Amino acid sequence: MPHPLTPLPVHTVIRDAPLRAGDPAEHAVTADVCVVGSGIAGLSAAVESARLGRDVVLVDAAPVLGGQMVNSLIGLFCGVYGNGPEFRQLTHGLFDTMFADLEAGGDLFRRTGHSLTVGYDEVRLGRWVEDTVRAHGIRVLTNATLTGVERDGDRVLGARFATRYGAVDVTAAGFVDASGDAALAWAAGLECRLPDREIYGSQQLVVEHLDTSAAPEPGELAARVAAKADQYGLLRPRRGPRARWSGSRSSSCPHRPPSSARWGSCWPTRRSGATSA
Repeated sequence: MPHPLTPLPVHTVIRDAPLRAGDPAEHAVTADVCVVGSGIAGLSAAVESARLGRDVVLVDAAPVLGGQMVNSLIGLFCGVYGNGPEFRQLTHGLFDTMFADLEAGGDLFRRTGHSLTVGYDEVRLGRWVEDTVRAHGIRVLTNATLTGVERDGDRVLGARFATRYGAVDVTAAGFVDASGDAALAWAAGLECRLPDREIYGSQQLVVEHLDTSAAPEPGELAARVAAKADQYGLLRPRRGPRARWSGSRSSSCPHRPPSSARWGSCWPTRRSGATSA
């Protein structure tokens, strides 16, 4: 041992009473705006609200901010730019400062083909999100799962979230549902739109540490993913998988288009328990 251990006295504590489902919340937060979901939509709503001088609380069920743009390991923005040959930027707002900051540090790259896509370093973007939230004075509530909603007519007045530190009641003049799957609207009993058939998103995976001197062709990568589909329970694509190569990151991102049939287990659809007008 390089040095002796520091004594650490401990003592035992216990709650005054067992926690029950109907107990009052242990914490209360009041704000002008409460944004549920911290992905690109929620982050944009929170930052723009803060820039207008509003007191903002940003809530997410994950332990970190950023939503899927940080935590899904996709590392790609699509749809910010239009198709060629002009590749006009269609979406601005938060993307302008985000892209400029990431590009300055070498953490962003663009790839052009039929369209222009933007790849980035997920860890660096995660730090950028945290810095941006802090710079705008936005309060954050993470590891928070929505458990209840209070509303008057079509207006949401408050929401309760379960956290490891106890239940938190959030009251705000306005709420933004940026959860990605209408979690707040659904819990509030508000109208939610559902398609008449199931829709499945694209599947993406990242293959890293490739030998840049012998970069495989996109077709080779796509063929390999297709060959392994059964083994890993991947969805059956309506058309063949595609792949893109990012030499700047020594990685490739094979992409499988939306599927018309799924394999393996799945979560129950939100249609269960729903009523239609």
